[in-house]
Amino acid sequence: MSFRQLAWNNVKRNSRAYAAYFLSSTFSVMIFLSYAVFMFHPELKKTEMGQTAQVGMKTGEYVIFFFSLLFVLYSISAFLKARKKEFGILTILGAERRQVNGIVFFENMIIGFAAIVMGTVIGLICSKLFLLFASTMTGIDNLPFYLPVKAIILTFACFFGLFLGISIMTILFLRQQQALELLLGNSKPKKEPKLSILLAFVCIISFVGSFYLMFHDLGKTYLYVLGLGSIGTYLFFTQLSVFSIRLLKKRRS
Repeated sequence: MSFRQLAWNNVKRNSRAYAAYFLSSTFSVMIFLSYAVFMFHPELKKTEMGQTAQVGMKTGEYVIFFFSLLFVLYSISAFLKARKKEFGILTILGAERRQVNGIVFFENMIIGFAAIVMGTVIGLICSKLFLLFASTMTGIDNLPFYLPVKAIILTFACFFGLFLGISIMTILFLRQQQALELLLGNSKPKKEPKLSILLAFVCIISFVGSFYLMFHDLGKTYLYVLGLGSIGTYLFFTQLSVFSIRLLKKRRS
């Protein structure tokens, strides 16, 4: 049986354990695509307000991708810690590090590709609502749904590269771990972070404020837009990560 077959069987057999990592990755893809759909909308080039919006959304894409990277890294880190003992047992039973690394690499790529596809599908389904919201915030009429080929290509390229890089980093992480360390797992449990209604509210306010300022003289409010957008994105991903890790622990138990 090849690494790919083993990885695929692991994903199918442990689908509940993979749920949190998969869902968090899917959310990241969906949000990134939603911004890209608006950024590449053909109607925005026809007005000065639309061109201003494109500049702001392009900055937002950079911020979202950066936090997506941190968010997915945090999710995969928690996921790997939850599976340390499993990797340790495989090593003790005689599996070579090359085999374990190959299985983990293909598992990550399978989950990553599935998250890209699912996030893209959900993003396209929700893009009409996002365009309606953006149209209301910007005052730009007539933002109909369109086939966002550029947005889809950009999303696939960015997140395929992200998951490929994370898969390689995962292998490097496992190489530094001894079999006994993997078998023991986490000897020092960390305090579990908590969900915060206040932070969730601040997240929403930050996003709304960022959108509002973005379309009211962006030249003077650019730093405020960037600051509020960064705060909102950071809080969104941190609160979502807490929810995902809780879901992961419940699935594992």
